[in-house]
Amino acid sequence: WAQKYRRLTAKGGAAEAGPWRNDRIPQLMGVMAALDDAHPAPLVIFVGALQIAKSEVGLNWIFRTIHQAPTGILTAFPNEKQAKKWVRTRLDSGIAEIPVIRALVPLGRKIDSGNTLTEKHYTGGVLFTGSANIPSDLASISVPKVLLEEVDRWPQVLEGEGDPVELAKGRTAAFPGRVKVFVNSTPTTEEESRIWPMWLGSTMDRYYVPCPHCAAMQVLSFDNLKWADGKPQQAMLMCEECAALIEHRQKRDMLAGGEWRAEHPEMEEIAKGFHLNGLYTPIGLGRTWEDHARAWEQARGKPAKVQVFFNTRRGEVVKSDKVKLDWEEVAKRREPYELRTIPAGVLQLTAFADVQGDRIEAGILGWGRGERAV
Repeated sequence: WAQKYRRLTAKGGAAEAGPWRNDRIPQLMGVMAALDDAHPAPLVIFVGALQIAKSEVGLNWIFRTIHQAPTGILTAFPNEKQAKKWVRTRLDSGIAEIPVIRALVPLGRKIDSGNTLTEKHYTGGVLFTGSANIPSDLASISVPKVLLEEVDRWPQVLEGEGDPVELAKGRTAAFPGRVKVFVNSTPTTEEESRIWPMWLGSTMDRYYVPCPHCAAMQVLSFDNLKWADGKPQQAMLMCEECAALIEHRQKRDMLAGGEWRAEHPEMEEIAKGFHLNGLYTPIGLGRTWEDHARAWEQARGKPAKVQVFFNTRRGEVVKSDKVKLDWEEVAKRREPYELRTIPAGVLQLTAFADVQGDRIEAGILGWGRGERAV
């Protein structure tokens, strides 16, 4: 459908405006095929680096649904600002530039037009757009198709509502057997990421490409990106099979000859998951291997920059620097003492109070040498 009808625009953020070409980003065809109604998986996960066209896949899915299989759709974003920006720049520009969609969705925002920032009406359904931090945007809507964008930037909990991702997924409960939920995101930390556990519980598809020297199929891995220190301009990929060095300019043919391979094919009818890192961006549509090498040299040894590199370029989680306490280890350090007494070794007392709605919670700590507290 995208090859036949989709048009990309500069206003919509496209680096190359014009007709959609599957051969330009061939790795996306597998993701789009999983979103087709004929594919059995009700949940499709797409995790990876920035600039791998996660949002464009979502738009292709939405437009194809409106055109050829109209039904209700919910799209949700981390916050209201991002939701509105997506509608104005990506969704509206696509509607305007794709004739078959423009004929179905009214242009011009009027109260009675069926085209607003939050709702797009068309024969057979409505496209709702909301934000994850507004509970009402994710409630009182019943649809069979849901697009959840950048879920690792969503709030962990909505007060009085719980997990917003589960709340959004629950909008499909009335459509058993007809559900399709598309979740995408660049990951964050191992402890807090939403998309990473979803990915680990999926088919875990990776895109294998042939080596131009020996034709061995392999995943493009940052661990195989090689260059001499201080010379990122020399960055090349080493083949896992023959150890030959592969230049960035050879990537076009490699991507064209690639294929998705599932680590857990038994999950095919439950959760279809895809992962792409920044090495896969087509020539001219993303960062080069030299760019990645240079960025790593600048980030190495700096935890904050290392996280950005792993999240946005490798498309992987990192371990948080937050220390988690083991309650059993803490419990072992307990010592008995009598109430209303000051234990031996305490040299100074401090008091604290926390004002609640109906009370003041207060406590006293005793401090001793070596930062001992009781």
